[in-house]
Amino acid sequence: MVFLRRQRLECLQRSVLAAVHDDDDLIELAGRMRHLRVPARKVVYAPGDDAKFVAFVESGEFEHFSTDESVLGTATPGDIVGCEAVERNAKRVTGLRSTATGGSLFIVSVNELETLIKGFQEQAPGQPIAIAEYLRTAKAPEDVLGSTPLFNGLTRNHMAVIAFAMKYRGVPRGTVVLREGDDGDSMFVVQSGALEAVTGDRTLNRFARGDYFGELALLLQMPRTADVVAVEPAIVLELRKVDLDRILGHDENLQREIGQRIAERVASQFRRYRSPFFEALSNESLVRLAALSRIRIVPAGKTVFRLGDIADAFFMIVHGDVTLSMPGDRDVQIIRLTAGSYFGEIGLLDDAVPKRTNTVTTVTRCVFMTLDRAHFRRLFADPTCAEPAAGCVLRLRTHAVGDVITLFDCMLHPVGYRLITAFCTRARTVENVEFWIACERYRRAGHDLHPPVARAICDRFLNASAHEEVNVSGPVVTALKAAVDEGGSRIHANMFEEAKLQIEALIAGQIYPPFLKSDEYSAFEDHVNANAYVQVGSSANETCGMTPQPSREGNGEAGDVHAAETETSSDPAEARQGGVPAVLAGSAVKYTVK
Repeated sequence: MVFLRRQRLECLQRSVLAAVHDDDDLIELAGRMRHLRVPARKVVYAPGDDAKFVAFVESGEFEHFSTDESVLGTATPGDIVGCEAVERNAKRVTGLRSTATGGSLFIVSVNELETLIKGFQEQAPGQPIAIAEYLRTAKAPEDVLGSTPLFNGLTRNHMAVIAFAMKYRGVPRGTVVLREGDDGDSMFVVQSGALEAVTGDRTLNRFARGDYFGELALLLQMPRTADVVAVEPAIVLELRKVDLDRILGHDENLQREIGQRIAERVASQFRRYRSPFFEALSNESLVRLAALSRIRIVPAGKTVFRLGDIADAFFMIVHGDVTLSMPGDRDVQIIRLTAGSYFGEIGLLDDAVPKRTNTVTTVTRCVFMTLDRAHFRRLFADPTCAEPAAGCVLRLRTHAVGDVITLFDCMLHPVGYRLITAFCTRARTVENVEFWIACERYRRAGHDLHPPVARAICDRFLNASAHEEVNVSGPVVTALKAAVDEGGSRIHANMFEEAKLQIEALIAGQIYPPFLKSDEYSAFEDHVNANAYVQVGSSANETCGMTPQPSREGNGEAGDVHAAETETSSDPAEARQGGVPAVLAGSAVKYTVK
């Protein structure tokens, strides 16, 4: 009998309740438990059964299953199952059965549970009872999961599937849940208590019920960017990558939904970087880029590619530092790029020069998002590419100091467009630039958008009543109006090309020459030179750093600090592909010479 009591107490001490109840409470609960041995592949309860007890897994493994016998998750020693029983007259939402190993449970009946909770309430009037709070949340975990952007709005069934894959962890005060620099393979949602993200002696953020952290490390397998420590006894829900992969592998609809949310989450994360490249991409384009990209992880001290290698991919740095060495006039130029930058585009922009023009080496363990040559060309480099503005930003990174920036590049570049628009506004010729851009965007828009956009362009720029009428020849205007009115096959992607060419010639002949002498052009040229690979006035072997906006996980695991630079090159392979839906990362910001 003494041995069985000790077994009960040890089982409770392995559970999440040990973090929020002292030993006296656990001993009292242990005294109300009865032991149940369960043979292999035995059903303990089925969906729809009366919820008569809560159970603690002592040994073996058990499966939660649905009405169609699908396995929703597993329960192992220390886990608590059957939490619906916290409410009287409740029914089982799912079933529970043992696996091939069999197992054993400690069971607390509904009546014993009510007596226990009533006793705790009498001892501490008006105070929340940890076991009751835990059980009420555990029977409907979607109430907590729904607070996270990754899961909010999912169907109740999908939320239940994810909830059963998560593990409850009790975290005593002072426990370090995550350590800065460790590899990340799980995320956490706080059910109760409080935790803080810290680095050194700085507190970066605080997490309470419904907050989450660690999701970027989970999704990108990147090192943790801060310590997370429990400042109060806490209960957290942990979702491991292996369990997320298992769920997504069995449900295509859920995989598509979560994949979209992952892409949007990481895309919004890297919007924090101040970069013309990402400024040139809409949210839809960022998600598209994310979906086409792949994760690659490279340990510290490895060569990513060498001068003369075939250029086969574009790299965006999610985490870590690299050095880029390239031949200079007198010696090798060394540039250091960190999280938020990108490289590898030079050999992809021009099919005539498909080889690497520099050598890139990792300084720390790096996480990259990579885009292969074919997709890169379709998005940024081909004559009919989908993202010409972002492609222009990439092209101008190799701009030679002193060369005149072309009208085409100035108009497409986000900063160039703003500056030439400001110049033309002052000169009262801004409608010409805006018409040119409208025609360029129309040409690349989807076919279903052409009719309404074509009419909007005519109404704004070409009709007699237009407030921003442009100087397009009469026959061309007449033909365009007729095509818009008639519709059908007369509306096509290239219908505005003749009008656009006329305005382009006007801008090139009358507007761009004075613009090249303006303060706005000087500002644009300074911007382009500042973001070029080789700095103005830089000498051989200088190292250029980057000062991006901070990366943050969840409600702020990383807080307001840069991603950790700790070298954690434990990966046995030089590179590996991530197993989650592709996500976006990386950007470029102005270099500062250190």
